[in-house]
Amino acid sequence: RIPADRIHPIARKMLEVIPDPNRPDPDRNYVNNDPRVRNQNQFNLRADQELSRGSNLVMEYFYTGGDLQRVAPIPRFSSAQTERHQELGVSYTKPVTEGLLTFSRIEVERNRVESLSRNAGRSGLLESIGIEGLETGDSLDEGYPYFDLTGYVDFGDQNSPRTSVRNRLSGEFSLTRPSGQHTLRAGVQMSLRQLNAFRSDGLHRGIFSFSGVFSGDSFADFLLGLPYAARRGVG
Repeated sequence: RIPADRIHPIARKMLEVIPDPNRPDPDRNYVNNDPRVRNQNQFNLRADQELSRGSNLVMEYFYTGGDLQRVAPIPRFSSAQTERHQELGVSYTKPVTEGLLTFSRIEVERNRVESLSRNAGRSGLLESIGIEGLETGDSLDEGYPYFDLTGYVDFGDQNSPRTSVRNRLSGEFSLTRPSGQHTLRAGVQMSLRQLNAFRSDGLHRGIFSFSGVFSGDSFADFLLGLPYAARRGVG
């Protein structure tokens, strides 16, 4: 047992977010029964128009959007994810001469993903814990450091924020000609991709690892404030 006056102030502050046991099993003494909820919507639109004999214009739009409530072993570190995916495509088919067909297509695609801890947006949270050298760029980066304890459930906001906006623009043009039992097709394709607003994991809040190397138990090392390793991302 660690005497109360030897518990590190930062460990004492983190103990405030760890719930009391709700099961008598000494090895699995807490179970989080919060539901994992996923909602998803999807729809397609398509329009076909024959502009002239043998010439066709096709427009297609595809949308899917979802929200996911992620459940962590400790409720304070649960998170929510939203995802939106959209595609717009326009195709045009036109015969040039008898037996020679042209095909053109343009596609625009956009995929947006955002995964945030329930602690994101709480300005001043990381600073209030009192670990020197840790800072956040903006309120979305707020959250708790990640604590890795050998033999125990890890806790913290390691996977927040995760955000990205991916754009793709692609084009295709081809010529097709039947030839006896064969069909000859030649063309060109081009694709441009863009990645914006990318964030991953929030390593600048720090990861602190405890193995029990100092006291014989990793949670005891945590209470004493003695990690065997610590790291953080910068920038």
